[in-house]
Amino acid sequence: MPDVINQLRLSGALGPDNQKKLDDAAELLDSEGVDPASACELFSVMVEQAQNKPGMTTVVNYIPTREDPQAITAQSCIYGVYSSVMLTSADLTIDDATTNAATNALADLVRDQDV
Repeated sequence: MPDVINQLRLSGALGPDNQKKLDDAAELLDSEGVDPASACELFSVMVEQAQNKPGMTTVVNYIPTREDPQAITAQSCIYGVYSSVMLTSADLTIDDATTNAATNALADLVRDQDV
């Protein structure tokens, strides 16, 4: 995570508010005092930096891009528990059914963890 934070910092793409959030996250990580709730808060900040809405606890990403997907991931951090699933296929297509499959698999995983 420190490398990602440093890359974001050096990119110059952050405004002052997001730079402050990033600096706070880096300070928390450096303190080695990251409790589960704070870890999920950091997850939310990182999700926001990827142009998502503030406060999100779940995100879906296409790897390497939505235009040329080789995998779809769904991740969440809820109540201090980070969960992630990845779906891959040689002929992966991005549509509602595929996105729903990833989010449903994540929901099943989270439910099985009794979060």
